[in-house]
Amino acid sequence: MVSAIVCTESTPLERVATVTPFDTAVEPHKMPLAVGEQYPLRTLLQVMLIESCNDAARCVARTCAGSEDRFAEWMTKRAFQLGMKNSQFRNASGLPAEGQYSTARDMSRAARAALYNPTIRGIVGQGELTVTRPDGRLKKLQSTNYLLRRSSSFHLPICTGMKTGFTNAAGKCLISSATYRGRSVICIMLGSSSKVIWKESRNLLNWSLGLTPPPKSSG
Repeated sequence: MVSAIVCTESTPLERVATVTPFDTAVEPHKMPLAVGEQYPLRTLLQVMLIESCNDAARCVARTCAGSEDRFAEWMTKRAFQLGMKNSQFRNASGLPAEGQYSTARDMSRAARAALYNPTIRGIVGQGELTVTRPDGRLKKLQSTNYLLRRSSSFHLPICTGMKTGFTNAAGKCLISSATYRGRSVICIMLGSSSKVIWKESRNLLNWSLGLTPPPKSSG
């Protein structure tokens, strides 16, 4: 979320980004981008947010700031301005890095800022989107957020976003949001598992909007 905020606030999304070997030398989840390809920054932002592609995140960071290290410094500074006093960033993707950390409360502040950003809000609420590769081929993006996927058994029609994450250390993570009758809520789940994260996030969103009784933990 913070990387998307910094990107949209610092750089015109019409700027053309050229993919480098640095961008593609990242695991585990990639589009994948190919070295030498050129994309509007907006397309890379869509790939980064909808499919959580780490190669797109690297290319976004480098295009905006000249290097991922400098971009991470921008992220930490912007996070502090948003009231995220317990967060520090070392990269744009959220992959494990020494000295990088955050909290659920801080992530909720980032999510709130992202929802007030019309560009980000318009991207993270899409369950799928088709983008065009430089050679003219179409690439269908599918959200890694199953609450947004209409084909998923966890689909939640009132869901408006937002972002998934996973590392071995952090477990399955999800920032989700929903709106009902003009009221919006944000749910942060960290250190969860694929077995429970979708059901519990859906239950918490429904409950917080008064649509269901208080949820019971899945354990």
